[in-house]
Amino acid sequence: LVTGNHDEGTSGTADRRTTLLDHYYPKAPGLAERVLAETEHPGDIENAYYRVALPRVTLGVLALGWAPTKPTVEWASRVLDRYRHDRVIIATHAYLYFDGTRYDAAAKGTTQEWNPRAYGTNHPAFDTPDDTGSYDGEMLWQALVRRHPGVFAVLSGHVLANGTGVLASRGDHKNLVQQVLVNYQMLREGGLGYLRLLEILPDGKSLRMKSYSPSLGVFATGEDQIGDLAIDPPLW
Repeated sequence: LVTGNHDEGTSGTADRRTTLLDHYYPKAPGLAERVLAETEHPGDIENAYYRVALPRVTLGVLALGWAPTKPTVEWASRVLDRYRHDRVIIATHAYLYFDGTRYDAAAKGTTQEWNPRAYGTNHPAFDTPDDTGSYDGEMLWQALVRRHPGVFAVLSGHVLANGTGVLASRGDHKNLVQQVLVNYQMLREGGLGYLRLLEILPDGKSLRMKSYSPSLGVFATGEDQIGDLAIDPPLW
């Protein structure tokens, strides 16, 4: 689970950093509890790291809550250093824009709508962040994602328009990082039940994406809803 702007502040307006996640989920639910390795704060899974031991590799999932702050990013970096041999997927709410570029308030300002640094949870907006300032996609890339060799994917949502985007970038250690935006909220009924399914293929070199709605019982077949992404270096 990762929080979004509608989980924060007064009636979900993200005017301040308050969320009821720790009230309704005082611990990771179900299977997630058994693979939970670390949290930034005891009893709070808003920022958490999960480890799944597979036969040939340990898969790490780093969950970062809405618009992470400097202390959270520094905590996350320490965690990835500690588990440097894991292959890691990062999940956070706002990172990639619908044009396939990262959110970047410093370079693009208000030309990118819904930047996490434009909300009340960021103090001060669009200035150099202090410990309470929000990190947008480019800031997360520079401060965290690009620096850790195990990272191979970043997943995010939040953005409207067509709600999809993909960007492939090389990290400092030449690892390929697939950055994926998925958001279905613009569809009827809040998304028609669609989910993005990710499958690691047996060769360990490919991440297959599908979009499926269990309520409709159908797969979406648009070019931006399906496809294979390379994993380099391979997972095994």
